[in-house]
Amino acid sequence: KWFRYQRRAALTAITLVGAFSSFIFSPLTGTLTAEHGWRGALMVLAVILAAVGIPLHAAVLRPAPVAATEEAVSPARGHVRAVLRSRRFWFLAIALALGSYTWSAILVQLVPSLIDAGYGIQFGALAAGVVGIGQLPGRLVYVIFGRALRGARLPVATFGLAVAALAVLSLDRSEGTVLVFALVFGMSAGMLTLMSASVPAELFGRHVYGTLSGVIYGCSNGARAVAPFASAAIALLPGGYATLFGSLMLSSLLAATLGFLALRGEASD
Repeated sequence: KWFRYQRRAALTAITLVGAFSSFIFSPLTGTLTAEHGWRGALMVLAVILAAVGIPLHAAVLRPAPVAATEEAVSPARGHVRAVLRSRRFWFLAIALALGSYTWSAILVQLVPSLIDAGYGIQFGALAAGVVGIGQLPGRLVYVIFGRALRGARLPVATFGLAVAALAVLSLDRSEGTVLVFALVFGMSAGMLTLMSASVPAELFGRHVYGTLSGVIYGCSNGARAVAPFASAAIALLPGGYATLFGSLMLSSLLAATLGFLALRGEASD
């Protein structure tokens, strides 16, 4: 609503700043939990959120600009239905859902997997923080090399980084390897965030962005909700966390394939 002509730049600025949140708050949360328990940690974090977030939103947010007459025209329902019936749309939606599933599974299982490997909660929180800060270079790659990564190369690069990171973690869980994994996987997650926000509008048009994004994020949020339970069940199988990481590699490979099919130059719907 606010950035019709510089949408990508606005999304990038917001998400670049947001990339620092995990780096700051993951170690802080780990320390607070160790010292005050999870209830005390939640109370401290709630106070920080209220004291900082509410005044900033009250000071900065403004009403959305009034759209021009031609901008206010609702998209034809027939066009929305045609897109929703297309294979290209569902290839993209499923690819992004698989990416969200993988992200949520790692978010939930990374620290327990490191504790299982003999590390303390502080190192687990540090690794989670590196995943968060790793989103920053990933988003910079998306911005700086945006032209080179247009089309089918974007999902291949995004999900390919996740595959590479998970392969590294599957082979070795030494401290250095874990931090390399965290950085590379964070880069993949950073690119995924911007891809999810920008590609639907670029691929199908801005006038149907709201409807299509609702469907896409519905699929992605469903995948995020399933991930903690599914990943825990997989981790209980023979092989434990190695089996889990292998399954997430397969999910990322499938996401790369579907994303490639969705964004390749010509699509036959």
